[in-house]
Amino acid sequence: HLLTKEDIKIIFSDVGLIEGVNRQLLNDLEKRISIWTAFSSLGDIFLTFVTYLKVYTNYLQNYNASLARFTHLCKNEKFAMLMMELKRHPDNAGKLDLSSFLIMPVQRVPRYNMLLKDLFKNTWPDHPDYQELKNASESVEKVALFLNDRKREAENATKLVEIVKYIDGAPMNLIEATRRFLRESSLNDHKTVAYMFNDMILIGKLTNKLFLGNSHQVKYKEHYPMIELEAVDIPDDKGQVNVIELRISNKKTRIAFPASVDKQIWMKDIKALKGELETINKSKQAELKKQFGKDSNSGGSTDEILARRKKEKKDARTSLPPGVLQGTGNVRPASYSPYVSRSSPLNNNNNNNNNNNNENPPSPLLSPLTRESVGTGSIGAKRGLSTSTIGLAGGLSNYNRPAASPSRRPIS
Repeated sequence: HLLTKEDIKIIFSDVGLIEGVNRQLLNDLEKRISIWTAFSSLGDIFLTFVTYLKVYTNYLQNYNASLARFTHLCKNEKFAMLMMELKRHPDNAGKLDLSSFLIMPVQRVPRYNMLLKDLFKNTWPDHPDYQELKNASESVEKVALFLNDRKREAENATKLVEIVKYIDGAPMNLIEATRRFLRESSLNDHKTVAYMFNDMILIGKLTNKLFLGNSHQVKYKEHYPMIELEAVDIPDDKGQVNVIELRISNKKTRIAFPASVDKQIWMKDIKALKGELETINKSKQAELKKQFGKDSNSGGSTDEILARRKKEKKDARTSLPPGVLQGTGNVRPASYSPYVSRSSPLNNNNNNNNNNNNENPPSPLLSPLTRESVGTGSIGAKRGLSTSTIGLAGGLSNYNRPAASPSRRPIS
């Protein structure tokens, strides 16, 4: 056995679920195209399909780990030979290796986005499909942005974990849910390393100790919380160039960069991060002020808020009907829960007669599939996109944008 169950899970992730959803899309498109007219619609199909595009999330977040595991396995001679055999297989018309197939689901949603934009561009305004195509295109674009953000977050989390492994002696937990790694710079003395995160700057010293045999471990020196930080651009002189002074209330330090461009990038990023944090802080203050009528930074604000909440709780209790407080009335019986659906088994005492009305049929996109093979649907020719072909099996063929598409216009 060349692959363990863990290898298979890491490399292929949710590809089976992605294939199933795309098979259903292919079925729906083929049915529609089989009865195609100049006024047929596709937007409604994609509007239904778009709600399932987030099944790509786990695959995209796992993609880097998948590629890393595949690359590692290729160092095994038997596995590498197997990959060469699969590449030469008659069914592999493009003679692609596995890594070329693994990236296709990553590219799939952006290609759906391009397809819908081209279809909309070549559809005239009074066509029945015009508005639904527009809505579908906008929805797919939003999902594409969402998936791209999730992928970037996963990559950043992986990088953060990797960096933390090298840093020794930090007094705080460096892995936080809201912490993002932004950049790393070796400083002029070649012994100091500066790390920029979204909420702090950390300074460390390189040691002679090697980590995993190829990287020097870094000894924690100090850190500067971004919310308190003042970064001062120090003018160049004979004794120092490309220097930034980091200041907080009780300490300061100077860091010198190898090049002026590094210094400029750090100054720009620090300014942007502080702006983001100040905006978030102002928003929180405004919300607290709106809720409690006082600035949360004013003296004794915590005690005032707590006292006010206790008074509101007491007033709320005394204003409720006696039956609610003592459990003897019919206003809210003991079994009542506002968080349990009326059709839930946890709250079915009075709903036995309504079970049939509350039962939702399964989604058609997740229904059992009986097709054994996946083909491709050619849609572009129907609307003047003669070279557009989409593969609808989770990314097993390419969508090529035409160099010049004739306009989809009614024939007068």
